[in-house]
Amino acid sequence: ADTIIGDHVALLRRLQAQEGGEVYVGGLMGCRGDAYTGEGCLSRAEAADFHRWQAERFRAAQADFLMAGIMPTLPEALGMAQAMGETGLPYLISFTVQADGCLIDGTPISTAVAAIDGGMECPPLGYMANCVHPAILRQALEQPCNRTELVRRRFLGLQANTSARSYAELEQGVGLAPSGPEKLAREMVRLEREQGLRLFGGCCGTDGRYLAAMASAVSAVFGLISIDGSSLKLLSSAFIRVMDGALRAGERIKMMATGAEFDVVEVGFMGATSLQPQDELCAG
Repeated sequence: ADTIIGDHVALLRRLQAQEGGEVYVGGLMGCRGDAYTGEGCLSRAEAADFHRWQAERFRAAQADFLMAGIMPTLPEALGMAQAMGETGLPYLISFTVQADGCLIDGTPISTAVAAIDGGMECPPLGYMANCVHPAILRQALEQPCNRTELVRRRFLGLQANTSARSYAELEQGVGLAPSGPEKLAREMVRLEREQGLRLFGGCCGTDGRYLAAMASAVSAVFGLISIDGSSLKLLSSAFIRVMDGALRAGERIKMMATGAEFDVVEVGFMGATSLQPQDELCAG
C-alpha cells in the first residue's frame, strides 16, 4: 500500500516520456463516502486527517497536480482542500452537482466556492464538476444563486457523462439514453460560450469517439487538435495582435505580463471552425 501511488506515478512518467508534448501527471482523489448520495462523508477535520495520507504520497511521488473528483458535500471538500493545499501542489476540486445548482448536500456551488476560497491558505487552481451531463451542469450554473462573478471566474470545467439522467435514475441503470459524440461535444462548447468553461474531458460512457468529437468541437476556441490513431494532443494556442515586425513558426515568444516563453509551432488566422495557416503574421 505504501508504494502503490509511487509505482503508478512512475508508470505514468514513463508513458509521458514516450508521448512527448505537453502532458501532465495528476493524482486523483475522492470522497470517503458515497459520491452520489453523500452518505458516509466526513467532517472537515475528519476529511483533512483521512485524505492527508494519500495527498502526501502523491507529493512524495512528484505528481504534477492533484484533483478531488465528485465531491458531494462541502465539509469533506473543505477537508480535502486543506489536505491537498498542505502538499504545495496545485490542485482542483470537482463537485457532484445537480440541476438545482447545488452539491448533493444542498450547498449551492457559489457557497461552496466562496467557502473553500475563503477558508484555505492555499486555495485550489479552480473548480469543476464531473460525472454529470453538460446539460445538467448548464442548468446548475444558470440558477440565480450561481450567477455570480466568483463562479464565473473560478468554475473552470467539466468531465462529462454521456447520459442526461439524474443520479437516482443512473443508479437504476435503465433507459440511460446517452447523447451521441457530436451532441455531447456541442453541449460542451455551449458551456464554454455561455459560462466560460475552459477544461473539458470525459467521464462515464465516453470513449475515444467522444474525446475526438469533443476535441474537434473546442479546437477553434482553445487550440489545434492533432489526431494520430487513438491519441489526442491538445496544443495550447494564443490569440495575439502583432504590433511590429512579423511572427513565424519556429520562433519563440515571451509574454509581457508573466515573462513565460513559448515555442511558436504554427501561425495563422482563426476561421469559423479551424485555423487558416499562414507563413507569417505581420504587424496590423
